Amino acid sequence: MNKKVNRKLLTRQYGSLLINHYTLSFEDKILNDEFVDDVAIKSRRVIRLSMIFAIIIYVLFGLIDQEIVLESPDKYYPFRMIGIAQFTFVILSTYSPLFKRYSQAILSSIVLIGGLNVLMISLDKGNSLYAGLILTSIYAHSLLRLRFIYASLTTWILIITYFIILIFQNNAPSNVVVNNAFFLVTSNLLGMVASYSIEYFMRSAFWKSHIVNIKSSELEAEYSRKSAELESARQIQLSMLPQTLPQHPELEIAVTMQTASEIGGDYYDFHLAEDNTLTFAIGDATGHGAKAGAMVTAIKTLFSNYAPHMELTEFLKKSNHFIKQIRLPNLYMSLAVGKIKDDILEISGVGLPPFLIFRNSSGSIEELPLKGIPLGSFTNFPFIKRTIKLSPDDTLVFMTDGLPELFNAQKEMFGYEKIREILLQSNQHSVKEILDEIKIKASDWNNHQQDDITVLIIRKKVKVSDNILIDAKKINLGFKDRRLN
Repeated sequence: MNKKVNRKLLTRQYGSLLINHYTLSFEDKILNDEFVDDVAIKSRRVIRLSMIFAIIIYVLFGLIDQEIVLESPDKYYPFRMIGIAQFTFVILSTYSPLFKRYSQAILSSIVLIGGLNVLMISLDKGNSLYAGLILTSIYAHSLLRLRFIYASLTTWILIITYFIILIFQNNAPSNVVVNNAFFLVTSNLLGMVASYSIEYFMRSAFWKSHIVNIKSSELEAEYSRKSAELESARQIQLSMLPQTLPQHPELEIAVTMQTASEIGGDYYDFHLAEDNTLTFAIGDATGHGAKAGAMVTAIKTLFSNYAPHMELTEFLKKSNHFIKQIRLPNLYMSLAVGKIKDDILEISGVGLPPFLIFRNSSGSIEELPLKGIPLGSFTNFPFIKRTIKLSPDDTLVFMTDGLPELFNAQKEMFGYEKIREILLQSNQHSVKEILDEIKIKASDWNNHQQDDITVLIIRKKVKVSDNILIDAKKINLGFKDRRLN
């Protein structure tokens, strides 16, 4: 449909049937033309069937002419053939692309020609076959899908023509004129009521479909607009995340984040100081969308301005107080912040899944909780800081709850055990390869991601001095062995 026309109509009277109740035409010409074209396309099959039925009737009338007309029935065969020819022409014209444009003109001419054909036969037979005009009226008002205005005009032209000829015939008895007038006029009035109702219903259905299409277009436009806005917000949010990983001489780092909606609630960040102290954060805001995005923006600002220079628990207190001051309902943030300097990890956090430490020396995995109420819940929550010594090739795995709570088709959770298994089996690989393995397993498991997923992996590298010390110990042990021998 023409969208400009639709908007014009909507501004005038949204949802109302704007129609001329005398001619049954839409007030807007373009919309009216669309309706006529639509009817022409959808009515082709009905018109073809009605024409086939008309041909059958004409053939039957030709057969019973032998019984009705006692003298020279053969002289009416040309009239029957003309009728069959015009009906065939209509059938063929429905297959033409021009039919949509000229359908009303073609059908109106068929009614007039066919009606005049019947009229001539009826008058020639002493006015005994005027019922043929009643059949013409029925066809015009129902089966041909003629518009009400055209069906009414053509049928009244035929009826008036019939009576003009009938009146000027000196041999037409008055009782015949009265009888024929009553039945022809009455049947045509009934036909007009029928065609008016049919067209009004069709226009009403077309209008309702028109309104549905407009509403759908508006919804699609609104959806596209909101999607574009959300995508812009998503790009802004992504731009606030670290674009590159910090290049730390003693740490190997890998991270991934997969959002469940345009604007996610997960967050991670880094700050590398001049003395190689790495400050990092990983978090999960409640929900998704704009509210979660606003929370991430706030935490990003707080982290950049305060986290590298404050004690971890003090930073969490400040962030907690800030979120409480926003005073939005159900706005919380699960967050863990940590610092790594040399071989010491300081970590503090609340509301996140436990983080894992793979101890290379023993080949075991430690699971350390990050329990607590998310930021924004209580004002004076006692945050706790842990201090952990790291050894060479120890690997840390932090995650948001979207990973362990990922469901498969059988409604089973991914869980922590699979993450532990991947860490044990892939501990000799790089942290990026470990992360890729987690992503592959999660993708295979995933049925429908309902929450954001963020995974951060940090490994303590073996320092050059450590390698020299290890090699020295090996040499020293070898020297002692030779002395013993």
